[in-house]
Amino acid sequence: MFSENYTRWSGLALLVGGILLAITVILTPNVFATPNALATTSWAILHVIMGIGLLLILFGLVGWYGRQADTIGGVGLVGSSCSSSARPCSWPVHF
Repeated sequence: MFSENYTRWSGLALLVGGILLAITVILTPNVFATPNALATTSWAILHVIMGIGLLLILFGLVGWYGRQADTIGGVGLVGSSCSSSARPCSWPVHF
């Protein structure tokens, strides 16, 4: 269904997106301990990086589904569609 080249790039996008998301989760300051952290530029930079990571994860999941589409069938299509459409809806919670 998908080309091998697209599948490889989507795997790389999934890997880089996961690493970026993990880094931002680790480096984001605790706003409950220091409320002034919300006004810093590092807060904004970390959340831009988090947004890029989430987009990469979304594109990577499309390729992941494409690689396994033949074996998971219709149930996998429904599950992948629900997962991919719910992920952007949860992004305001992250920001």
